[in-house]
Amino acid sequence: ALRNSDVLTAVSHVASNVARFPMVILDDNKNEVKNIKAVDYLLNKHPNDMLSAYHWRFIMTVNAIITGDGFTRFVRDPKDKSPLQLEYYPTSQTYIDYSDIKDIKYEFTQINSKGSNRTIVCPASDVIHFMFFTYDGIHGRSPLLSLGDEIGLQDDGIKTLRRFFRSGLKGGILKAKGKLSKEARRKTREEFEFA
Repeated sequence: ALRNSDVLTAVSHVASNVARFPMVILDDNKNEVKNIKAVDYLLNKHPNDMLSAYHWRFIMTVNAIITGDGFTRFVRDPKDKSPLQLEYYPTSQTYIDYSDIKDIKYEFTQINSKGSNRTIVCPASDVIHFMFFTYDGIHGRSPLLSLGDEIGLQDDGIKTLRRFFRSGLKGGILKAKGKLSKEARRKTREEFEFA
Protein backbone atom coordinates (compact mmCIF):
# COMPACT_ATOMS: atom_id res chain seq x y z
CA ALA A 1 0.00 0.00 0.00
CA LEU A 2 2.88 2.41 0.72
CA ARG A 3 3.98 2.22 -2.93
CA ASN A 4 0.92 4.32 -3.69
CA SER A 5 1.87 7.98 -3.21
CA ASP A 6 -1.60 8.99 -1.96
CA VAL A 7 -1.61 6.26 0.69
CA LEU A 8 1.97 7.04 1.73
CA THR A 9 1.09 10.72 2.15
CA ALA A 10 -2.03 9.98 4.19
CA VAL A 11 -0.32 7.39 6.43
CA SER A 12 2.67 9.70 7.02
CA HIS A 13 0.38 12.62 7.85
CA VAL A 14 -1.74 10.65 10.35
CA ALA A 15 1.29 8.96 11.95
CA SER A 16 3.20 12.23 12.37
CA ASN A 17 0.16 13.88 13.95
CA VAL A 18 -0.28 11.02 16.42
CA ALA A 19 3.47 10.88 17.13
CA ARG A 20 3.88 14.55 18.00
CA PHE A 21 1.44 14.52 20.91
CA PRO A 22 2.26 13.04 24.32
CA MET A 23 0.38 10.00 25.59
CA VAL A 24 -1.39 9.70 28.92
CA ILE A 25 -2.62 6.75 30.92
CA LEU A 26 -6.25 6.80 31.93
CA ASP A 27 -7.73 5.12 34.98
CA ASP A 28 -10.84 3.49 33.54
CA ASN A 29 -12.56 3.26 36.93
CA LYS A 30 -12.14 6.94 37.85
CA ASN A 31 -11.96 8.31 34.29
CA GLU A 32 -8.93 10.40 35.14
CA VAL A 33 -5.26 10.51 34.17
CA LYS A 34 -2.94 8.20 36.12
CA ASN A 35 0.51 9.51 36.93
CA ILE A 36 2.97 6.64 36.59
CA LYS A 37 6.33 8.37 36.17
CA ALA A 38 8.29 5.41 34.76
CA VAL A 39 5.66 4.63 32.13
CA ASP A 40 5.13 8.32 31.28
CA TYR A 41 8.88 8.67 30.75
CA LEU A 42 8.98 5.66 28.41
CA LEU A 43 5.91 6.75 26.42
CA ASN A 44 6.84 10.41 26.06
CA LYS A 45 10.61 10.77 26.43
CA HIS A 46 12.82 7.75 25.90
CA PRO A 47 11.25 4.33 25.17
CA ASN A 48 14.57 2.55 24.55
CA ASP A 49 18.13 3.11 23.36
CA MET A 50 17.20 2.91 19.67
CA LEU A 51 14.12 5.15 19.37
CA SER A 52 12.89 8.52 20.47
CA ALA A 53 9.35 8.71 21.80
CA TYR A 54 8.27 10.46 18.59
CA HIS A 55 9.66 7.68 16.39
CA TRP A 56 8.24 4.93 18.58
CA ARG A 57 4.73 6.47 18.38
CA PHE A 58 5.20 7.00 14.61
CA ILE A 59 6.18 3.34 14.05
CA MET A 60 3.32 2.05 16.18
CA THR A 61 0.81 4.24 14.32
CA VAL A 62 2.11 3.30 10.85
CA ASN A 63 1.88 -0.40 11.73
CA ALA A 64 -1.60 -0.01 13.19
CA ILE A 65 -2.73 1.65 9.96
CA ILE A 66 -1.00 -0.73 7.55
CA THR A 67 -1.39 -4.09 9.31
CA GLY A 68 -4.19 -3.24 11.75
CA ASP A 69 -1.95 -3.78 14.81
CA GLY A 70 1.05 -2.15 16.46
CA PHE A 71 2.73 -4.13 19.27
CA THR A 72 5.15 -3.16 22.03
CA ARG A 73 5.99 -4.99 25.21
CA PHE A 74 7.22 -3.59 28.49
CA VAL A 75 10.65 -4.91 29.41
CA ARG A 76 10.61 -5.04 33.21
CA ASP A 77 13.32 -4.98 35.85
CA PRO A 78 13.74 -8.59 37.05
CA LYS A 79 14.04 -7.46 40.69
CA ASP A 80 11.22 -5.00 41.28
CA LYS A 81 9.21 -5.49 38.03
CA SER A 82 9.29 -1.75 37.23
CA PRO A 83 9.18 -0.90 33.49
CA LEU A 84 12.68 -0.36 32.05
CA GLN A 85 12.02 0.09 28.34
CA LEU A 86 9.54 -0.40 25.52
CA GLU A 87 10.38 -3.06 22.95
CA TYR A 88 8.57 -2.78 19.59
CA TYR A 89 7.68 -5.95 17.66
CA PRO A 90 6.48 -6.21 14.06
CA THR A 91 3.13 -7.87 13.51
CA SER A 92 4.90 -10.78 11.81
CA GLN A 93 6.69 -11.59 15.09
CA THR A 94 3.59 -11.39 17.30
CA TYR A 95 0.86 -13.89 18.05
CA ILE A 96 -2.18 -13.26 20.25
CA ASP A 97 -3.31 -16.26 22.28
CA TYR A 98 -6.94 -15.63 23.18
CA SER A 99 -7.91 -19.21 23.93
CA ASP A 100 -8.85 -17.93 27.41
CA ILE A 101 -10.58 -14.62 26.74
CA LYS A 102 -10.13 -13.58 30.39
CA ASP A 103 -6.37 -14.21 30.22
CA ILE A 104 -5.11 -13.00 26.84
CA LYS A 105 -1.42 -13.61 26.22
CA TYR A 106 0.91 -12.15 23.62
CA GLU A 107 3.71 -14.25 22.17
CA PHE A 108 6.66 -12.30 20.76
CA THR A 109 9.30 -14.02 18.66
CA GLN A 110 12.77 -12.54 18.99
CA ILE A 111 15.08 -13.33 16.10
CA ASN A 112 18.77 -12.86 16.83
CA SER A 113 21.56 -12.16 14.34
CA LYS A 114 22.41 -15.89 14.11
CA GLY A 115 18.88 -16.69 12.95
CA SER A 116 17.71 -18.54 16.06
CA ASN A 117 14.36 -17.68 17.62
CA ARG A 118 13.21 -17.15 21.18
CA THR A 119 9.55 -16.75 22.14
CA ILE A 120 8.54 -14.44 24.98
CA VAL A 121 5.05 -14.85 26.42
CA CYS A 122 3.54 -11.76 28.07
CA PRO A 123 0.23 -11.03 29.76
CA ALA A 124 -1.90 -8.30 28.20
CA SER A 125 -0.97 -5.97 31.07
CA ASP A 126 2.64 -5.91 29.79
CA VAL A 127 1.70 -5.04 26.20
CA ILE A 128 0.80 -1.86 24.37
CA HIS A 129 -1.44 -2.78 21.46
CA PHE A 130 -2.38 -0.03 18.97
CA MET A 131 -5.39 -0.66 16.74
CA PHE A 132 -7.66 1.84 15.04
CA PHE A 133 -10.40 -0.55 13.96
CA THR A 134 -11.33 -3.87 15.49
CA TYR A 135 -14.13 -6.36 15.00
CA ASP A 136 -13.58 -8.27 18.25
CA GLY A 137 -11.48 -6.09 20.57
CA ILE A 138 -8.50 -8.44 20.14
CA HIS A 139 -7.39 -8.14 16.51
CA GLY A 140 -6.94 -4.89 14.68
CA ARG A 141 -8.15 -4.30 11.14
CA SER A 142 -6.29 -2.09 8.72
CA PRO A 143 -8.34 0.84 7.41
CA LEU A 144 -6.42 0.42 4.14
CA LEU A 145 -8.27 -2.83 3.40
CA SER A 146 -11.26 -0.77 2.31
CA LEU A 147 -9.07 1.00 -0.28
CA GLY A 148 -8.13 -2.20 -2.12
CA ASP A 149 -10.41 -1.63 -5.12
CA GLU A 150 -9.53 2.07 -5.42
CA ILE A 151 -5.80 1.38 -5.28
CA GLY A 152 -6.24 -1.38 -7.88
CA LEU A 153 -8.15 0.95 -10.21
CA GLN A 154 -5.55 3.69 -9.79
CA ASP A 155 -2.71 1.22 -10.48
CA ASP A 156 -4.50 -0.12 -13.58
CA GLY A 157 -5.01 3.42 -14.88
CA ILE A 158 -1.33 4.27 -14.39
CA LYS A 159 -0.26 1.02 -16.13
CA THR A 160 -2.54 1.82 -19.07
CA LEU A 161 -1.04 5.31 -19.43
CA ARG A 162 2.49 3.90 -19.21
CA ARG A 163 1.77 1.34 -21.94
CA PHE A 164 0.22 4.02 -24.14
CA PHE A 165 3.14 6.44 -23.86
CA ARG A 166 5.75 3.68 -24.08
CA SER A 167 4.28 2.26 -27.30
CA GLY A 168 3.83 5.59 -29.04
CA LEU A 169 1.35 6.26 -31.84
CA LYS A 170 0.50 2.94 -33.50
CA GLY A 171 -1.58 4.08 -36.36
CA GLY A 172 -3.97 6.54 -37.78
CA ILE A 173 -5.44 7.83 -41.01
CA LEU A 174 -4.12 11.02 -42.55
CA LYS A 175 -6.58 12.54 -45.01
CA ALA A 176 -5.62 14.92 -47.78
CA LYS A 177 -7.79 16.64 -50.40
CA GLY A 178 -7.56 15.27 -53.89
CA LYS A 179 -5.49 12.42 -55.21
CA LEU A 180 -1.81 12.49 -54.22
CA SER A 181 1.06 10.88 -56.04
CA LYS A 182 3.20 8.33 -54.26
CA GLU A 183 5.93 10.93 -53.64
CA ALA A 184 3.40 13.52 -52.33
CA ARG A 185 1.91 10.93 -49.92
CA ARG A 186 5.39 10.06 -48.61
CA LYS A 187 6.29 13.71 -48.15
CA THR A 188 2.96 14.50 -46.40
CA ARG A 189 3.41 11.49 -44.05
CA GLU A 190 7.00 12.52 -43.19
CA GLU A 191 5.94 16.10 -42.45
CA PHE A 192 3.06 14.85 -40.27
CA GLU A 193 5.35 12.44 -38.32
CA PHE A 194 7.92 15.21 -37.87
CA ALA A 195 5.22 17.57 -36.54
